[in-house]
Parts: sequence; C-alpha cells; structure tokens
Amino acid sequence: MIEHTTAGKESLADLADEHKCQPSAILRLTAEHSPGNAYPGNVAAYINDVFRGTIAATDHMPAGLHLYLPQ
Repeated sequence: MIEHTTAGKESLADLADEHKCQPSAILRLTAEHSPGNAYPGNVAAYINDVFRGTIAATDHMPAGLHLYLPQ
C-alpha cells in the first residue's frame, strides 16, 4: 500500500487505472488506514458529492485528498 495526495488532475477512475486496481479498492484502503477507520472529511465530502450528482464521477478529484492505494 502507498499513500497518495491528489493534485486535482485526475478522476478516481483514472488513478485506479494507473495503479491497475478498482476505485473501490482505493476507497476501501483509505477507510481502513485513515485515523479511526473513517474517511477524512474532505474525502467523505468528495464521495458524498459524487453520489449526490454535484460532482461527476469522471471529473477530477479535488487537490489535497489523502488516499491509500495498493502497490
């Protein structure tokens, strides 16, 4: 697993493709390895906005999200 901070230049799907994994694997690892086993506030807000439809899943993630990815 590696730690990654987003730069605002790609979608979650793009990041997953780069690391040859599924977006759900990144979200699972992020929840499991974040303090309290919960998403950081900015990650939770991003996920909520995607599901509410205020951010398209294909849009770039905002800069500064702290995610965990498989190696």
